[in-house]
Amino acid sequence: MPYCSNCGSQLPEDAGFCPNCGTSIKKKEEAPRPLGELITRFLTTGLIGAFLSLMIHNLSPIYLYFIPSFVVSVFVIYLFRIRELKDSLITALSIYIITVYVWNTLILGYLYATNTPFVALYSPSEVPDLLDVVFDGILYPFSAFIAGYVGMKINQKKGKREEISTKPHYGREEGPGGVIYSI
Repeated sequence: MPYCSNCGSQLPEDAGFCPNCGTSIKKKEEAPRPLGELITRFLTTGLIGAFLSLMIHNLSPIYLYFIPSFVVSVFVIYLFRIRELKDSLITALSIYIITVYVWNTLILGYLYATNTPFVALYSPSEVPDLLDVVFDGILYPFSAFIAGYVGMKINQKKGKREEISTKPHYGREEGPGGVIYSI
């Protein structure tokens, strides 16, 4: 919630003037971010998240499906303090896409280089079937959207707590000589 720069009272979201002191409120115009900066940020967050997700996948003794990517996506969104839904969804999706494609590219590259059949990577009970592929194909993108939303909500709550604790609190007293403001 915005505060008046003159008296420090809380302002309604659409206020043109402070209801307490009458000071004109100027809306801050945000300049659009350059495209190169956005691409760099999403590649950076995607690569960091994919690296962490692949480490968790490889260190785990069992197959965890989408869980490492989900947890890492929420962590990276929190770490980079991403508060907008669009940016957090793009970050989560970039982590998922890079994780899946990097991992699959490494596996398929290894299989091609060593002339190994795909089934040789799995024990007979672990060979993925069509249901596994469909399940992963639906669950991965869906969980990326949920991870982006959860990470954004965590950062918005954190941002509100920081905003409240860093805003100066002004006192207002009405005396015989008029209104007195103090910090």
